Amino acid sequence: IGVCNFNVERMTDLLDHAKIKPAINQIEFNPLIHQPKIVKFCRENDIQLEAWSPLGNGRLLSNDVIKQIADKHQKSPAQVILRWEIQQGFIVLTKTTHPQRMQENAEIFDFILSPDEMKQIDKLDQEKHSIWYDKFKWSGNPDGVDDYIGKPGAF
Repeated sequence: IGVCNFNVERMTDLLDHAKIKPAINQIEFNPLIHQPKIVKFCRENDIQLEAWSPLGNGRLLSNDVIKQIADKHQKSPAQVILRWEIQQGFIVLTKTTHPQRMQENAEIFDFILSPDEMKQIDKLDQEKHSIWYDKFKWSGNPDGVDDYIGKPGAF
């Protein structure tokens, strides 16, 4: 069983009422958003984390810190970001239709980021969602449907 975008409050509620604990929680995670509260909670409760939007919708590919680390390792910025996430124990799935990028995204196991490089990337955190997700909130509706708090047609 897996869930997506469950924060600590929702995960606690689920664990209090479910007969089967979820095995995975898929959350937005990349150098710009770390969500430390839910990451800590899931790790403490042996729930695997999976990163969605692991490259921050591509916004991170031109980041100077990441490019500098990529140059040092002779890797692409995407490879550095994916390696940073893997080294933290996340499952990381990327989306691309380009065969070259598919191959490149798989070639992240032949290098390791140093603790200093990991910290440099950690400092990029802004706790900002990369897309529309921050326009939603959990409503607590009994039917499980959440209220949209943005403008109609915003996405």
